[in-house]
Amino acid sequence: MKDIKKKESKRVGFIEVSDWLIKDKELHKGILEQFGIESKIEGSIDGVKRVYNFIGGGCGFSWFEFDKRSKLLRELDKDQRPLFDGIHMFKSWFKQTYFTPEQFRDYRERGVPIDAVLSQDMNIKKNINLSIKNYLVEEHGVNPDSITVRYRYD
Repeated sequence: MKDIKKKESKRVGFIEVSDWLIKDKELHKGILEQFGIESKIEGSIDGVKRVYNFIGGGCGFSWFEFDKRSKLLRELDKDQRPLFDGIHMFKSWFKQTYFTPEQFRDYRERGVPIDAVLSQDMNIKKNINLSIKNYLVEEHGVNPDSITVRYRYD
């Protein structure tokens, strides 16, 4: 039987992006693994010896590069709000689902608030973007070669 290529859908909605991320259990596992990476560095910037706590794999950036021959990707390249809003909605759900108020307090007291780790950890950002790429490929019929997820440490 011949494989029929799915035609690209016309619109990407932030609720659909968020729902996809919420259903991606491998993504959740990867994010929680980043919270399991802890390191401490003793140092002195202003002459006062301090201990600095770090959670995760390190701060960094992750972004999409789209092949603009696709109408859908051309539109997303101009306005990535549906992706950003879906990510924001997912992170709010993730925090409420996986962390207790005591854990929020514990991370904040150690100087690494949960929000900061979710927003700045490069591996978390990269894995979220890779999941969104899978969403665009599987749900909208986008050619996987037309989306590149780039990332780098800060």
